[in-house]
Amino acid sequence: MIALFNLQSKQLLLIYFLLLSCTSLSVIYAIDDTESVALEKLVSSKEQFKTWYEKAHISLKDRYNRIIELNLVNQRDSQSDVALSVTQQSALRNVIYWNVQAFCATSFDEYYKVNKNFVDGDLNISPAGYMKMRYTLKHRDAIIRPELLPDYELAEAYWVVASRVGFLNTHFVDLIPNESFYKLSELRDVRELATDPDPFPKDRKTCGQVLQATSFIWSDSDPVAEFKSKGKLLVADIRYMIKTNVKNLAFPINIRMYWNEGLERWIPWFCIEYNAPERRCKVVF
Repeated sequence: MIALFNLQSKQLLLIYFLLLSCTSLSVIYAIDDTESVALEKLVSSKEQFKTWYEKAHISLKDRYNRIIELNLVNQRDSQSDVALSVTQQSALRNVIYWNVQAFCATSFDEYYKVNKNFVDGDLNISPAGYMKMRYTLKHRDAIIRPELLPDYELAEAYWVVASRVGFLNTHFVDLIPNESFYKLSELRDVRELATDPDPFPKDRKTCGQVLQATSFIWSDSDPVAEFKSKGKLLVADIRYMIKTNVKNLAFPINIRMYWNEGLERWIPWFCIEYNAPERRCKVVF
């Protein structure tokens, strides 16, 4: 009986290990399938970014090293056909020009000066900006106690690390005009203010996206307060297809602005960066 029990036990153990092996193999193959799908998506995304890179482009600076002014096209759709006043259209051109200046900045002093001119005063960090900057600097082992830095030094350290200009010398150089445009819309439901926006779903589906709220206080305006006072909110989503100085890398960036009637200004709201597999340049917003 003991011998029979031992034989049965050995058989059971053998069956158990065989089943375990099969399970392990299925897990391994499942992982391989996932990695295969991820790899295919990565290759597809790389091809898309290379395609964007190779399209006709213009320099963001002229031969005198001055920032160019852009006249982007309004991409209308069937759902929204918002007409801008002369004041709104002029202000939108100024915003686009400001965006390009900020994109082109190759030093923090240049970046800070451009943004300070836009706010027409001191450039103050928002509460969310403090959290984002300190977290990034600390968790990337850049600065041990970022909370001790004055505002200017904090913003400078964050710009150097986050933009990657400071230590990789990578930056934006050209714009692809036929891939750059803006879309206008009116938000009429207060729930839309709390919903993650998806203004350009084709870009998101191609390569995913990262949304970041602005790190700075551009005015005393607030989109929720502006919506409540007007019952609606005029929004401009500006899509820039930017070529970088990194070979075969160009990708889209979306800046969302909202219109403040009292200030007669477009106010920066947030930025959406669409992921590149080897993204070397980042927008500090």
